Amino acid sequence: MKRQQEDDLRVSSEDEVFEACLRWLNYAPEQRKTDFHLILQHIRLAFVSPYVLMDRVASCKTVQEDAICRELLHEALQFHLLVDRRSEMSTTNSRLKPRTCSELTETLIFLGGEDERVVVRGVEIYNPERDEWKKLCCLPYAVSKHAIVASGASTLYLCGGDYPNGRPSSEVWKYEQKLDTWIQLSDMLTPRSELGLALIDGYIYACGGTNGEVRLNTIERYSITDNKWTLIASMQIGMTSPACCSLNGYLYITGGAVLEEGDAVDLVMRFDPRKLEWSNDVAPMRIARSGSAAVVLKRKIYVCGGLQSNTENTNLAEVYDPTTNQWQFIAPMREHRYRPGAAVVNEKIYVCGGQDEQPGKYHESVECYSIETDQWTIITELICGRSFLACAMLLLKWSDILWEHVCEGETNSLPDIG
Repeated sequence: MKRQQEDDLRVSSEDEVFEACLRWLNYAPEQRKTDFHLILQHIRLAFVSPYVLMDRVASCKTVQEDAICRELLHEALQFHLLVDRRSEMSTTNSRLKPRTCSELTETLIFLGGEDERVVVRGVEIYNPERDEWKKLCCLPYAVSKHAIVASGASTLYLCGGDYPNGRPSSEVWKYEQKLDTWIQLSDMLTPRSELGLALIDGYIYACGGTNGEVRLNTIERYSITDNKWTLIASMQIGMTSPACCSLNGYLYITGGAVLEEGDAVDLVMRFDPRKLEWSNDVAPMRIARSGSAAVVLKRKIYVCGGLQSNTENTNLAEVYDPTTNQWQFIAPMREHRYRPGAAVVNEKIYVCGGQDEQPGKYHESVECYSIETDQWTIITELICGRSFLACAMLLLKWSDILWEHVCEGETNSLPDIG
């Protein structure tokens, strides 16, 4: 029973692996039950069908009687139930990642953005393992200064941003990957451009931004189940371009541009959505920055790039450990980037696009950071250089993407916005 340990084990589904191990147990249950947890820990129970998990795994007498087996079952049930935390959980536990031979692939998706000439409508997807690009269904309209989050690594939500005419949007769209189409949802309560966005336990949090007149200090929350937005909290100060993320069930809001001049801040705010309370003891970042990108990897927060202290675009990056409440610099990026996109794929941080420190220069490059080596490597280029784009990880079957969309003019006609 060593084959089930292999990461490249070729099976049509993880259900088959469990059934094979169950047959091994049932051949001599009394002799083998004490060692069954050693077998079970190498099964990717998170990728077993939920019906098999409940009907076969949970009902197995040996699993019920063995504490380690029960813990492994609980871990898999958490993965199935806490859809929004799957990416966070999988970076610290190999059992919560598909086998390498699986057709499921972690990919990078890039949406919208702008340079000095054009606002982008296209949606590009990149497979780092194959070094291949494809195109998905075009956005409903060209957009920049928007934000996206991924739910369960398979569904995307796009909120706000600027229409090509510069007017802030309150629109919300969901990308349905199996249909390769965008579905419009309920609008936000307030138009928001340059907003921060995070997904926590079935709710999307839209933070700050601008309505075209003032910097907003409000936070509104979207219920995926009810398709409804609710105003829930106010930040200490109105801000644009904060970098937001979720970790351990908390909302983190890092940096941002404040006041009339858009001064960057080193402020880090943490919000508890269960208690609707703010924490006042989170350490500030090492430098003030706005327009940066934030991601979570191995239960730490990484913040990259942005506008440093309202003086210059930066290539500096830093990491926050919530267990010590401390920020540490990591290796600087290869490029200075204001308003880049960022996502975690295969336990590496990818940062793409953004505006250079030289006026009018927009990066095409995508660079990758390894926490093991503390090094950045430029690995590929976007179809066109731009900033104010959005980036996320999607877990999908690469062979299922058969579409090669050609978007009509990037500054295509707007929807009816009155």
